[in-house]
Formats: sequence, structure tokens, C-alpha cells
Amino acid sequence: MFLFSPILDIVYAQTQSIPLLENIKTNILNPLITLMFSAAVVVFLYGVFEFVRGKSQGDQDAHTTGGRHILWGIIGMAIMVSAYGIIHLICGTFPDMGCR
Repeated sequence: MFLFSPILDIVYAQTQSIPLLENIKTNILNPLITLMFSAAVVVFLYGVFEFVRGKSQGDQDAHTTGGRHILWGIIGMAIMVSAYGIIHLICGTFPDMGCR
């Protein structure tokens, strides 16, 4: 029985670190992804505004710039949704890590 004592100590230490991973996910990663997604939405909406304004005033530069902002806003939103999905995939694959 004393032979397995160090192994049991390691297993116990690993189970005590599980709340740390959950705290990192809920207190750091999720708010960061939400903030970045919000920034991408703002860029997208600004691009739509600029695109429409440039089209109505006949300003080709504003129209082109608005189109680029729309594109980068969509790319940013796709990246943030993918990051959120990857986090949930990892948590689903390794439920012993403490992710819920």
C-alpha cells in the first residue's frame, strides 16, 4: 500500500487543480472572447454604415473601405465563434479537466 502512496498524492493534486481550469475558462477566456466578438460586431456595423454612406454619396473610397470593414468584421466574428467552439470541443473531449 505504501508503494502507491506517491501516485495517490499525484492523483489527488491533479483533482485539486481542476477548479483552476474552470476558473480560467469562465473568468478569462469567455469574457475575452465576448469582448473580441463585440469588437468584431462594431467593426462590421461601422463597415455597413460606411459602405451605405459611400454608395449614397458616390464616394468610391468610402464604399471600398466600408466593404473591407464588413469583410474583416465577418472574419473576426467567425474566428471568435471558432475559438468558442474549440474551447467547448476541448472541454467535451477531456471532461476530467474540470470543464463544464
